[in-house]
Amino acid sequence: RDAKYDLETRFASGIVLEEFGAILYPEPPESAPENNGGISIEDDVRILFLSANPTTTSSLDLENEIRTLRRELKAVDYRDRIELIWAPAARPDDLIEILRSKRPNVLHFSGHGSKDGIFMRSASDDLVVVDAKPLRRALKDRGLKLVVLNSCFSESQGARLSDVATAVVGTTDAVRDVDAQQFSKAFYRTIGNGHSIQDAFRDAGDSIELEGGVDVFRSFGDLSLVLLKDNRGSACSN
Repeated sequence: RDAKYDLETRFASGIVLEEFGAILYPEPPESAPENNGGISIEDDVRILFLSANPTTTSSLDLENEIRTLRRELKAVDYRDRIELIWAPAARPDDLIEILRSKRPNVLHFSGHGSKDGIFMRSASDDLVVVDAKPLRRALKDRGLKLVVLNSCFSESQGARLSDVATAVVGTTDAVRDVDAQQFSKAFYRTIGNGHSIQDAFRDAGDSIELEGGVDVFRSFGDLSLVLLKDNRGSACSN
């Protein structure tokens, strides 16, 4: 993934930052929510946004990406049923801990990568390359419905992860930072409005091209999957 910005982006107020910053939509209710309009509350989407920018790699504007995504998800039809869990400066063991404690059903990685794997931080904050084999082992049987590897040259890794989730997204080439951010914004907006992964994938690619970028994203698996729908199988009517 190619960097465009070197300046540090500061967050607007209201974003909760913890060791594994959990960002919820909306604030957790004091009591269990009612089942209004036939909506199944068991089908909420929990997105783990895993980001890493090791100090030995070029700077990426990952903070702006998560900030933009947070703002976008607050406006979608299914905003009350989306939980966004941000894990910045991620190390491999962070992934294991969050998979167990938060049980996300969507895994999104944003950061650098190569044909050898995604780039995360080591225990000493150096670069560690996580290839598809150990990543597949870590993700298998975790209940994931969607995996997105928003990093350079992740197509082959995505193909090898096709049995750990219903759908997987990777890239065929280097991806510009601005295009990676545009993909996240448009992709999850469409999912949050109750459309299929196929629709979200198309909207994201179209959005990148209309902004003058290059769409290098590729998908695997059952793209007809709709992550957010009521228990009658229809999309939200708001």
